[in-house]
Amino acid sequence: MQITRATKVTIVALTLAAAAGACSREHPAEEAGRKVDEAVQKAKEATADAAKKASEAAASAGQAMQNAAKDAAALSKEAADKAAAAAKEGTEAAKEASVAAANKAAEGAAEAKAAAGSAVEAAKAEARRAVAAPEPTDIPGE
Repeated sequence: MQITRATKVTIVALTLAAAAGACSREHPAEEAGRKVDEAVQKAKEATADAAKKASEAAASAGQAMQNAAKDAAALSKEAADKAAAAAKEGTEAAKEASVAAANKAAEGAAEAKAAAGSAVEAAKAEARRAVAAPEPTDIPGE
């Protein structure tokens, strides 16, 4: 029996295929190493994701705090402005009330002075009459 060239090539090809198949299986240590490498890579990716999310959350929180501080400052300024305006209005109202009270007091003093002057004049007139010569009075029966 003669082996033909095609048969030889087929035998060599099958041998090589079997050898390659046998070599493609990993040993347990190689498989464990590959799994460790994959786990390390997944851990790196998860850590990077967590760091990115934490950074974004911190930036967002910082922006929210900055916005809240700006809002609080604006509200404080508005309240201070309103308080200053109210104080100014109160001062003006008190000033006007003081002027009105002073004017009323002056009017009252002028009226009291006039009344006192009238009372003095009336008292003088009464005193003159009392000192003046008595007028004869009709006495009945005389």
